[in-house]
Amino acid sequence: MRTVAFATLGCKLNTYESHALGEAFEARAYEIVPLGSPADVVVINSCTVTARSDYKSRQLVRRVLRATPHARVVVTGCYAERDARSIAEISGVDLVVGNRAKLAIPELLEGGADGKTVVEIEGEGSTFAPTPLTGFGGQSRAFLKIQDGCDYQCTFCIVKSVRGASRSLARERVVTHACALVDAGYSELSLTGVDPGAWGRDIEGRPTLAQLIESLVKIDGLERIRLSSVGAQDYDDHLIDLVGGHPKLARHVHIPVQSGDDRILRLMKRGSRRAQIDRLVSRLYEIDSSIRFGGDFLVGFPGEDEEAFEATDRLLREGPWSYGHVFPFSARPGTAAATMSGAVPDRTRTERAGVLRALLARKDRAYAASFVGRRISVLIEGRAEPETGYALALSSHYVRVAIRGGGAPAGKIATIDVIEADNDRIIGQPTQPMESSDGKLSGDRDETGQHPDCGHALHSGIRNLVGALPGDRQ
Repeated sequence: MRTVAFATLGCKLNTYESHALGEAFEARAYEIVPLGSPADVVVINSCTVTARSDYKSRQLVRRVLRATPHARVVVTGCYAERDARSIAEISGVDLVVGNRAKLAIPELLEGGADGKTVVEIEGEGSTFAPTPLTGFGGQSRAFLKIQDGCDYQCTFCIVKSVRGASRSLARERVVTHACALVDAGYSELSLTGVDPGAWGRDIEGRPTLAQLIESLVKIDGLERIRLSSVGAQDYDDHLIDLVGGHPKLARHVHIPVQSGDDRILRLMKRGSRRAQIDRLVSRLYEIDSSIRFGGDFLVGFPGEDEEAFEATDRLLREGPWSYGHVFPFSARPGTAAATMSGAVPDRTRTERAGVLRALLARKDRAYAASFVGRRISVLIEGRAEPETGYALALSSHYVRVAIRGGGAPAGKIATIDVIEADNDRIIGQPTQPMESSDGKLSGDRDETGQHPDCGHALHSGIRNLVGALPGDRQ
């Protein structure tokens, strides 16, 4: 049997698309093997969201070439879309494929493609997985890609140029994919996209994200739906009511805020303003004060003076925010912000990021402590904590949970009593005994770190689709 290995950098979309690509290879009688193992093909799904991502993508390509010198190496993803020529010039790379063509890679390889650059193939079939994904390996949650691309022109962001205009997956296909994942045993689905709040705008009749969610909550066996990052400008009254009060919607809201100052938001060409953000948070908080609010924050943008930074600091200090992903601005070649005047010194950007991170860390700990003495539902991840043997889980509020006791059925929703807080996580005990059917705990890795605006993981790993090369630190 032929073998293929995957290395995935970047967002949840890349993770989802690597899984779709993995199933496309499996349909052609390939076996997926861990990265670093002998393989006939290695696919690198790259990222270009920051200059650091470009560096990591190039570095990974060279490490793969050294570790698997006999494999056919294919590079795809956003960095391949943005700078295909540079990748193609790396000796040993066999094929460079852009985003819209990535799901055609098995067909391209079998068709004899070699040493060519494929930037784009038109058509929905090359944009979304042609069939529902059947699983995500040991991960307890499933991602469901509902949208791709972006219609905004944010001055700091390179994503639009590599993902194209916003494109939505038809409601019927979203529901079909969701049903397939629920049938495969997943209780929680995370709806993802470059700009998931834009879902439906390119579909006849312009259905809304809230209407899509109304269709999904009717699926038997689907117990929890989690939204990726959705901008404040995309919340209509219907969506606010659903997110704030529907029992199947996670008690977790992530907003790509970027700045609390309207002047900076205008320079960024963001779709929302401070008043919209405050109004949304206030309305949701009034419906359910337990909702966990988080966001993306970009500090040190050109022109950000002390007053503008203090506006962002005040937003976080005075509002019910309990976590956030804070990034100091770095000029991205090819974006409008890269040539703007009013650059903020490196040291100032770093200091401002540190101030916000420290503030959010304190609020994160206080938020976790607020659950002590409460009874909540959690999604069992199935893996055990090495030091304590506690089963690990994730709450509807996106709080990490450690559960005292024995084994637990991975991927299922359980109820626990919270007995203490441990830094930014909580510790609980089950309201009734939990034990997996085979007595084993399955592994589950979750995303760590996110990039401004996308709400996406900078490096996530699932099954063999993301792996480590020999000698890498884990």
